[in-house]
Amino acid sequence: MAKQRTHKLLVSENSIKDIRKLKRFMQDKDYFLAKKHLI
Repeated sequence: MAKQRTHKLLVSENSIKDIRKLKRFMQDKDYFLAKKHLI
């Protein structure tokens, strides 16, 4: 039971990291597109 709980914790921690990465990627994409439109 305790093992499952720690596994769940690790999974949620990883998904939070993935979400942050995704957000950063989306921001970079938006920035890139905006730059492309300005040129």
